Amino acid sequence: MVTKTLTTTANSTNAATAKIVRVLRNMNFLKLRDHGNVVVPVRTETHPSPMKQAASNRQPGQSHTRTTVDDAINHELAKARYLMDDLADHVFGHIVSTELAKDILRQFIDDGIVQVFEGAAPPYNHDDKVVLNPTCDDVQRAIQQAFEDADEHNCVRPDTDSNGGEPESSPSGSKGKAKQGDAKGKGKQKATTYSFKWNTFPAEPISEDGLVSFLNEITDHAFAFAKPKLTETHPELRHRFAAPKDKRHAMALSYEPDGEDMRPDFVLLPRDAFVDNFKTVDSRYINFTASRLVGEAKNKDLAGGVEQVQRYARGLKRAQPWVHYVLAMTITKDKAVFLRGEGSGTERLELILADGRGCIELIRILLGLALADEVDLGHNPDVELRGESTMCGVNISSSIPTTSCATGATDVDSAAMGSCETCSSVGLPASYRTRGGSATSKTRSIASRARNTSGSVHPISSRTRSASAALQTANSSRTREGPVSLLQQAITGSSTSSKRIHSEIAVGNQEERRPKRRKIVKSAIEKEERMVFYPVRVYGHSCLGILFTSSSIRGRGTTVFCVLDLDDAATRLALKMSWQDLERVVDQDAVMRRLAEHPHRNVIMPLKTFNADRKGKTCTTLGGIRGFLEDEIDHLRVENRVLRISTSSLKRPVKYFWGLHDFVRGLRGALLGHEFLTSIGILHRDVSENNIVLGVYPWEERGYLIDFDMAILQEAEEATRVSPADPTNQLHQPAQEWSAQPAKSDEKKRVKGLRTGTFPYISFNVLLGERHTQFDDVESFLYVLLLFFFSYAGPLPTTQLEEAHKKGFVQSTGSGRLSHMRNWPTKYAGWADGNPQVIGKSKAFDFWDPFGETILVESPELENCLANNWPQVLHSSIKCLVVDSFKVFTQSTQHTAPKRRRTEVSHAQFINILDKWLITNSGLEHEYSNCPDFKDSRNAE
Repeated sequence: MVTKTLTTTANSTNAATAKIVRVLRNMNFLKLRDHGNVVVPVRTETHPSPMKQAASNRQPGQSHTRTTVDDAINHELAKARYLMDDLADHVFGHIVSTELAKDILRQFIDDGIVQVFEGAAPPYNHDDKVVLNPTCDDVQRAIQQAFEDADEHNCVRPDTDSNGGEPESSPSGSKGKAKQGDAKGKGKQKATTYSFKWNTFPAEPISEDGLVSFLNEITDHAFAFAKPKLTETHPELRHRFAAPKDKRHAMALSYEPDGEDMRPDFVLLPRDAFVDNFKTVDSRYINFTASRLVGEAKNKDLAGGVEQVQRYARGLKRAQPWVHYVLAMTITKDKAVFLRGEGSGTERLELILADGRGCIELIRILLGLALADEVDLGHNPDVELRGESTMCGVNISSSIPTTSCATGATDVDSAAMGSCETCSSVGLPASYRTRGGSATSKTRSIASRARNTSGSVHPISSRTRSASAALQTANSSRTREGPVSLLQQAITGSSTSSKRIHSEIAVGNQEERRPKRRKIVKSAIEKEERMVFYPVRVYGHSCLGILFTSSSIRGRGTTVFCVLDLDDAATRLALKMSWQDLERVVDQDAVMRRLAEHPHRNVIMPLKTFNADRKGKTCTTLGGIRGFLEDEIDHLRVENRVLRISTSSLKRPVKYFWGLHDFVRGLRGALLGHEFLTSIGILHRDVSENNIVLGVYPWEERGYLIDFDMAILQEAEEATRVSPADPTNQLHQPAQEWSAQPAKSDEKKRVKGLRTGTFPYISFNVLLGERHTQFDDVESFLYVLLLFFFSYAGPLPTTQLEEAHKKGFVQSTGSGRLSHMRNWPTKYAGWADGNPQVIGKSKAFDFWDPFGETILVESPELENCLANNWPQVLHSSIKCLVVDSFKVFTQSTQHTAPKRRRTEVSHAQFINILDKWLITNSGLEHEYSNCPDFKDSRNAE
C-alpha cells in the first residue's frame, strides 16, 4: 500500500519572499455574464420564503443523470456568473507579473513559438498575412500594446501606507479610473492593430493529447525563461497538465452523474503524479480527488465547453469538499476561459488566443498554475490530506443504460448503487433478515412467506373505493410504455420517451400489479487502482472520514466529518463545514443563543462554532477569496458567504437504520425535538431526512433534529380550526408553550440565493409562496416518512451495520451509494427537480382530495415499491402507517379557512399516530430488525 501526505502552508512561498502589496479588484471590467431564463427568487413581503434549486447532494432516492445535474447547476448559478478581466492577475499576480509575462512573450516570438501579424481582425485568418520579423519595430509595438492592454485590465495596486494598511478608496474610485482611463486613451490613438498566432497549437479537430502537449510545452518554455527572474529562492514546477489515457471509463471518484461521461479532457495534477522527469503520468492519479483543475477542449463551441466544465468543477468540489474554491478551463481553437467557482458563484476570464493581451494572460495562467502551491489553487490549509493507493470503482462511460423492469431505474444506475445482486427473484431485499440466522437463509424464508402469505390491506370503505374509481379507470387505459400525464411532464420536465418512467400499472388489474422479474445485467462498474486523497486531520482534529457532503459550486456546501475530540480521543464528534450567508449569521447566532438557554434531549446543538480564516483574514467568498472591499460587496448581486466550523455529538444517519421500527422511533424523536423548538419560538425551516439522525445505541434517545442553518426566531401560529382530536385518546401530551416575547423576524429581508428547505420535503404551502410556519415543517416530516419507503430496500445487513458503527458511519471514498438505496419513482423524483408552483399544486391536490390517502396507498408507485423492496409481512403495517398519517393531514385541510388551504397538523397528532403504530406492530420489531449486538458496549458503560 502506497501512501502520501499532503501538507500546506497558509501563504504562498512566492508571496512570502515578495513585497506584500494590497491588490484591489478592477471593478471597471466586472460584468454579469448569465444566460437562460432561470428565475432567481428573492424574499419579498408577499413571498417571504423563496427557494432556489441547487446541484448539491441529491436526496437518497434521486437519480444522478447528466440532464438533472446540468439543469440544477444552471439554477444554482443563475445570476451568479461574472466576467472578471483581472481574474488571472488576482490569482497569480504574486507569482507571475504582467511584466514577466510580457518578457516571456517577447522570447516566444524570438524563438518562433508565437508569430505576429499586422492588421488581422477576427476571425484572425492568417493565411494571407505576412509574418512580421521578430526584430522589427512593429513587433515591439505589438508587444507593448499587448502589455498595456493587459495592465489596463489588471487588479489595481494603489499606494499603501508603511504598515500595509487599507487604501482610502476602492478601485472604482478616481485614482484607479484615472490610471485606466489614460491607458484607454492611449489605446484609442493607436491606428495599427496586430494579431498573434501560436505555432504549435493543435489543429482541428483538437485532440486531448495534442492540447495537453501544447499546454505543457508552453509552460516548460515559460519556466525555463522565467526561472532566473522569479522571486522564489529555488523555484520549481509543482503541477503539470495531463490527459486521461483511458477513453473507456469516466474519471474515477466523480460520484455522479451515474453512468455519464464525467471525464474531463485534461486535468492539472501535482508533481508526484509524474515520473521520468515529467514525461510519464501515473494513471492512478487520474481521479477527482487528485486533480487541481479540470478542463474541456472544444473546436468552436465555447459556451458548450463552459457548461460542460461546470459539471466537472462540481465533481471536483464534491470529491474535495474541503477546498475553498475550484478551478477550471475551457479551450477552443480561438478562445480560452479560466474559471474559479466558490460558494457565491463563479467568476471567469475569457481570452482571445490571437489577441496580444490573450497571449500574455494565457502565459500567466499556465505558468501560475504550474508554480502555485496548494493554497493558491484553493486548498484549505487547515485540512491535512493523505494519499493512498486503493482499488475503487469507475463507471464505463460507453455503457448504454437500459430500463429495469421493476424499478424504472437504468441498469447503469443500479450498478452505480452496487445493487445489481441485492434482490431476490421476487424483488425482496437480500439484506433483510430475521433474528437467529444467516442473512441468506432467512432471506429465503422471507421470500417464501412473501409468496405464500397474503398481507391484509388497511380497511377501505366502499365509498372510498368508488371515490378513486376515476383514477383507476384512467390508469387502466394506460400501459407501462404509454404516455406520461401532463402534470407529471410538467413536474419532471421529461418527455414521453423518457427511459426513467416508473411502471404505470393499472390499479384495477391485479395481474399487472404483480412486480416484474428483474433483469440480470453486468455491472457498469469496474475496479481500478487509484491514488485517493482523503482528509486525516481537520482543524486540528484527527479525522476518520466524511459523514456527509452536499457540496456543489454555489451554496452552503455543507460537509460533515467524523473526527476525534481534542480532549478525549475516545469520543467521536461530527465536525461540520458550511459556507453561510453573512446576512443570516446574525439570525443563526440568535437561534444558537436561545438553544443554549433551553437545551432539549432530542435536539443536537453545536458544542463549538467559529469562523474559519484564510491567509490571516476571515474566510469569506467575496472578501477573503475574491478580494472585494465592503462598499463593492454591497453593489454585487450575489450573497457573501463565510466558512463556519462547528462540532457536535456524533449520531447515526438515517440510511443506517436498523429496521422499520427504528426509523419510526427516530422520526418520533425528531418530531419531539421540533415540537420543543416551536414552544421556545424557533422555526427550523429545513426538515428533511438529512437533518434527522438516530441514536447510536438502542438505549439512547432514538431520534434527533439537527442543522439550524435555516432556522429563525419566529413564534408559532395558531391553527385556524378547532382540533377534533379527543384529548383522552392522546398517548402524547404537547409540550408547554414558552411565553417569551416574539423575536424580530427576518421575513421582509431580501436574501440573495436563499433556499428555505430541501426541495422534495417542502410543504405545498411554502412551494406556492405562502409564509413558512411550524405547520409546514410538520408537513415536511410527512414527506420524510413517505419518501423513506421509496428510498430504501430494507436496512443493510447486520454485518454492514456493525462495520459502519465501528468506522463512525463515514462514507467509503469512491464506493457510491449504499446497496440498499433505490431511485424514487418518476412522480416523486420530480419533487426534487421540477417547478415549485407545479410541485406545490400537485401536493396540494393530494391533500384537498378527501380520499387522497386511499389513492396514494393504492397507487402503482407504492404497490411496486413494497413488492420489490419490503417483506410482504410488513406491507399491511406500512400501508396503515401511510394511510393514517396522510388522513390526518387531509382532514386538516378541510377545516382551514377557504383562503388558507394549508395543512394544520399539530406535533401531538402526528406523534400519536406513530405511537399507536409502534404499539400495534410491536410484535414485528424484534423479528424484522438488523440491530447489531451492543452487549459489550452496554457492559462497558
